[in-house]
Amino acid sequence: MGSEVEDAKAAVDGVYCQVVQRRLSGLVSPVLARRFGPNTVTTFDLLAGIAAAACILTGQLLAGGLLVQVFGVLSCCDGEVARIRGEPSAIGDFYDTMTDRIVETVLIIAFAVRLSSSVGTGALRAGLLALAGALLLAVSSEKFHSAFGRRYPKKHAEKPFIWISAGSDARLLVLTIALVLWAGWGPAPALAVLWVETGAIGLNLLVRGYRVTSMARGDQL
Repeated sequence: MGSEVEDAKAAVDGVYCQVVQRRLSGLVSPVLARRFGPNTVTTFDLLAGIAAAACILTGQLLAGGLLVQVFGVLSCCDGEVARIRGEPSAIGDFYDTMTDRIVETVLIIAFAVRLSSSVGTGALRAGLLALAGALLLAVSSEKFHSAFGRRYPKKHAEKPFIWISAGSDARLLVLTIALVLWAGWGPAPALAVLWVETGAIGLNLLVRGYRVTSMARGDQL
């Protein structure tokens, strides 16, 4: 059952995750699997995410962006290590999911708090809206799975959003881009990216609501 869960997750990976992160994790996972179990890899993933947030809060923006991407790759590795070692588990799936949500939450908060010190409280408002929207998107995907018995097909149903907001891989890619712009050109471009991302997440939620409602009426997604 655990293996089926991980395979299902891989099948609905975002485009950035498939094109970049899965290719990197495919190189790293066999090395990790020789020494570490999947839950240990998830712990490494959690620590990388927390370290990224700490870097952002202390103004080490490029280091933070790099660690965000390390987090994204390790987030793929734990399930792959579970399959390599033949150790999939329900608790591992739960731990992985909770790690993803915790890290995305602390990263958005860290980004908004640090940015607000340069541009004012507008960054906090945008950050809170982005965080609320990101959590609603994540919850809606999980609820879709429990209600309809399959993973939400965001790559098919939300093509305009798969590179921007539909999955955590896209949202954290945008966060990384914002950090690079901030490091190179100051906080104004980062604030602009944050507001654009917040708007994209809001539109994404509306589209997702429409798509799921259509499916409930028996229409094709």
